[in-house]
Amino acid sequence: MIRLLSLFTGIGAFEKALRNLQIPYELVGFSEIDKFAIKSYCAIHGVNENKNLGDVKQINTDNLKDIDFMTWGFPCQDISIAGNLKRNRKRKNKEWSIF
Repeated sequence: MIRLLSLFTGIGAFEKALRNLQIPYELVGFSEIDKFAIKSYCAIHGVNENKNLGDVKQINTDNLKDIDFMTWGFPCQDISIAGNLKRNRKRKNKEWSIF
C-alpha cells in the first residue's frame, strides 16, 4: 500500500483520483492552513483533523517516516473564486517555491 503525504492539500483532489483509480493508499499526513479546506477535506475523505500537519513551512520532517508518494497542489487562493480572483503577487502564495 502506498504511504501518502499530501501538501497544499485543499479538498484532496489527488486522494480522490487515487480512490477513483482504485489505488489503495495510507495517508501519513496532510498539510493545509485554510480552515474551510481542512473541514472539507476531513469530511470528504473521512480523515481526522489531527492528521493535518499545518503550515508546510513548519513541518518537522523527522516525524515523517517511510513516505512512498508525495502530492502537492498549487497554492491558488489568490487566483481562484475562493480568493475572489484577486491576483496579488505580494501574497503568501509563494510557498510552492520551497520545492
